[in-house]
Amino acid sequence: MKKVEEMENLGRTRWMIDNSNEYSLEELLKEIKTQKSVPDILLTALGEKDMSVEVMSQLAGLARATGYKIVNNKMRPEADILIRIAFVLDFSVEEMQQLLKSGRRSMLSGNHKRDVVIIYGRSNGLSLGEMDLLLEEYGLPVLVPPLKEKKNR
Repeated sequence: MKKVEEMENLGRTRWMIDNSNEYSLEELLKEIKTQKSVPDILLTALGEKDMSVEVMSQLAGLARATGYKIVNNKMRPEADILIRIAFVLDFSVEEMQQLLKSGRRSMLSGNHKRDVVIIYGRSNGLSLGEMDLLLEEYGLPVLVPPLKEKKNR
């Protein structure tokens, strides 16, 4: 369908603005892509990688309960948590961007230094640990915060 190809080339929103008077609302609504939820994306990836929620959580520096809350749609994780999970699951930059979008978080931008470093790291296959070292090297906030020491009483 020509309409779909045009939308992909121009960007959906711009295309709809430019062409909303040429199509009925029903036609435009049919063209909406349904977006997968964060749990759907993660459960699919975990199945493909034969990885448990526990392992994903541990590798991403999350509490096991937090991992379960995310995959059971009981919490809306911050962007950095989604990025950490994307590194652990070896997502491409595009898959990471989709995860952020599905989580209703800002996607990474080429206009922000930290985002550029993260995109570079993911594009070049860095691990989460290597990514944090690179961020640290550039004086930028790391993805995995340091563990807080427990005070002995």
